[in-house]
Amino acid sequence: MHHRDCGTADDPDIKNFDAYPVSITSFKRKVLRNITGKIGWRRLVSISRLLFRLGELKHGIRKMLVGGVICNLGLFLTMSVAGFPELFALWVIAFMTSHMLITRIRQIAEHAAVPDHFDPDIRMNTRTMYVRWLEALLVAPHGLNFHLEHHLMASVPIYELRELHQILLDKGYYEGVEFPKRYLGLLRRVTYGT
Repeated sequence: MHHRDCGTADDPDIKNFDAYPVSITSFKRKVLRNITGKIGWRRLVSISRLLFRLGELKHGIRKMLVGGVICNLGLFLTMSVAGFPELFALWVIAFMTSHMLITRIRQIAEHAAVPDHFDPDIRMNTRTMYVRWLEALLVAPHGLNFHLEHHLMASVPIYELRELHQILLDKGYYEGVEFPKRYLGLLRRVTYGT
């Protein structure tokens, strides 16, 4: 739905990035909620509620949810058989903390403070970032920083997005489009004050 409705008020993800730029104080609160697990806990509660309503869910959502449960049960069983069931707790803690923070950073980079949230032109409502290798490793592996290209052609495998970006760049498709470098610099641009 996010891909279909991007650039409109119906985008289900718009609440995650529409308010930007935000004050540095507001941003720090958001980061604190991520790294302390508050947002992650809400996500786990939400997933639990969906599990109790499994029969009422649309097929695609039900399939995704069941697949996630099976994957996590398999991971827990594998860790238990290997004699390290406590390692599964690290996975859950990482999901509830660092994963939520990285997800927030990526959502900001992909859609916050773009030229125009409500322009149907993807070049105006979505962003691609140029990142260093460490940022790619920690925040946007496999070319996830090429989000504009992903929105243009979602069927292109993520590991081919860099090549698609270069092809479109060479053809002049991005004339006038800015590609920010580094997440920290972008985060400074989408926050203000104290």
